[in-house]
Formats: sequence, C-alpha cells, structure tokens
Amino acid sequence: MFLAVAGKNADAPLERGRLSDVARSIFGGAPVLRFPAPHVGLIQTVDGAGDPKSFENCVSSGSIFSVDGSPVGESNLCSVITRLYRASGCEFLRGMNGQFGFALWDEQKNSLLVARDHVGIEPIYYADCEDYIVFSSKAAAASALLNGQRSKFDEAAIGRFLCFNFSKLRSLCIWSEYINIE
Repeated sequence: MFLAVAGKNADAPLERGRLSDVARSIFGGAPVLRFPAPHVGLIQTVDGAGDPKSFENCVSSGSIFSVDGSPVGESNLCSVITRLYRASGCEFLRGMNGQFGFALWDEQKNSLLVARDHVGIEPIYYADCEDYIVFSSKAAAASALLNGQRSKFDEAAIGRFLCFNFSKLRSLCIWSEYINIE
C-alpha cells in the first residue's frame, strides 16, 4: 500500500506529525515516510522484500511483468520505475505490462507523477482536500486525511454498478469524495 500527499501551496509544508500518525494508524507497524519536498509526503508499507532506501522518491503497489515485451529482472517496483523514468520520462508507461500503481516525485521538475496499470487492477484513489491532494492505493488511507469528514457513498455509482456491472461516472468509485484514476 502507498499514500502520496501533495500540498497545493509549495510554500506551505505538510504537517509531518499528522501524516506520521495517519500512516501508523492506517498501515500499522512502521511504514516508511519520506518528504522529498516540504509540501510532498510519500508513505509506503514495506513487506520485507524492499529496501526502504529505494523508496526515497517513489511509492508503489503491485508488480511489473514486462517492459516493451522484455521480462523485468528486478523485484523492487520503485527501482524499476525510477530507472525507466530517468531513461525516457513518461514514455516508459506505454510499454509497461503488469498490475501496478505508483507515485514518483521528480525533484528537477518539481512534480508528482501518479500512474496505474492500463486495466486498473491496482486502483489509485485521490481526494481533493482543501490544502492538499491525496493519492492512495486504498481509499481508507485517503479517508484518514479528510479532517474528520465522513465518507459518503455515491448512490448513483452503486446503482449503475449493480444494474450494469459498470459505472463510468466517477470512475467506478462508490465514495463521493474520491475518484478512481482511469
């Protein structure tokens, strides 16, 4: 699981203590927290397979099977993503095959790249809060940062899903505060 928080004002640093508390309550244990910029927070659970140092500017979930038809030899998703991004920018996404979601902070461009697999097997939810935007692989993680607002179900989306097994509006997300990235 991962959570990425980007402040809307680059001059206003994130509340690190609050993010740390939310990360521990949602993810349990000791998640890896990184702040590559004062207004950007990246939180990643570590399942024992990854090196926490490799999550410096990237958080992810899932796996990559191949890139441009070639198998991926590395098991660390963030290492693969970072290497491919440095080599070809966002173009690397066209050749990726797998079930993945990630957020990657680019210090030089001062931007956050958030992407998921083209089928949407690994979802990414986002919530547009007053002072920041939250991206997460789990809706519950984003919910914890809504300053006490209760999540509301999007009844129309639930109805469309139950009737048609499909809900294009709000991108298959049943909570009104979140949007599932297409």
